Amino acid sequence: MIQIKTTGKSRKVIFKINNITQDMRKGIRQGFYFSGKKIISDLRKDFLRKPRAGRTYFLRKIKGGRRFKHVASVPGETPANFTGKLRKSSNFLVRGHTQMDVGYEDVDYAPALEFGSKNIKPRPGIKIWINRNERDIEKFMNREIKKALK
Repeated sequence: MIQIKTTGKSRKVIFKINNITQDMRKGIRQGFYFSGKKIISDLRKDFLRKPRAGRTYFLRKIKGGRRFKHVASVPGETPANFTGKLRKSSNFLVRGHTQMDVGYEDVDYAPALEFGSKNIKPRPGIKIWINRNERDIEKFMNREIKKALK
C-alpha cells in the first residue's frame, strides 16, 4: 500500500480544491455585479442622449410660463428623458450566483415602454443595452471567476 501525506504546498492545493465551488460562486456574483453596473450606466447615459428622432413637443413650464422643447423617442429606441423618474429608477439586483435582475423600480409605465402596450410601441432600453454589452458581460464574468479562483 502507498501512503501519501500532505505537506505545506500540497495542503494549499487541497484547501483550494475543497473551496473551488465557493470561489466560483463568488466570481460569478462579482461578474454579475460589474455587468449590472455597466448596463445601468450605459442605459442612464442613453436616456440623456441627444438628438432624438421622434416627435417634437413644445410644452409650457409651470413656473413663469416658459415654454420648452421635448423630443420624444421613436419605437425601438431607448425612451427619451422627460421627468427623469424612469432614468433614476433603473437599477439591478444580484441574487446570489444564479440570477441578476435588471429593471425599473416603482414606475408604473415602465413595462408599457419596455415591452409595448395597446397604445405604445416598445422602447426596449434595457434589452438594447444587455445585447450591446454582451461582450463586456462575458469579459467581466471571465475576469472575476479567474480572480476568485487564484
